[in-house]
Amino acid sequence: GSPGGSPGGGGAAPASFDRAGASILVPIGALRALRRLTALSSGRVLVVSGDKGNNNPEQFRGLMDPHLAIHGSFSVMVNYHAVGAYFTARGGFALHNPQEEASLKVSAFVLPGLDEQARLAQLQEQLQE
Repeated sequence: GSPGGSPGGGGAAPASFDRAGASILVPIGALRALRRLTALSSGRVLVVSGDKGNNNPEQFRGLMDPHLAIHGSFSVMVNYHAVGAYFTARGGFALHNPQEEASLKVSAFVLPGLDEQARLAQLQEQLQE
C-alpha cells in the first residue's frame, strides 16, 4: 500500500487522519509480520512493544517530514496509533501509555482469537436484546 493508504493494501487513509499538513508513516512491514503471526496462533495475539513513537493521531498534525535518527543506521518513530487501528479493525484492542511526552512509548495490542471473537459478538447481541 501507499504511505497514506490502508495497512493491508490500497484504499483511503482512515478518517481519523487529516492528510493536510501531516506526514504519516505506516508500519507496513510490522503489520505484515503481525498478520502472519496471528495466522499461526489461531487469531490469538498479545503484543507488548516499547520504543520511541507516537500513539495519538494529534501528534501527527503539522508534521511535514518524519524525523530520521542516525546512529550507525537510521530509525524513525513507531506509529503505534496505526498498529492499534489494525488490531481494532480485526476485533481486538490496544492499550497505550497515556504519557504524551514520554521518550519511551509502551503499548499492548490484543486479538482474542477466532473462537473468542465469535463468543464476544454473541454476548454483545444478547446484551443488546
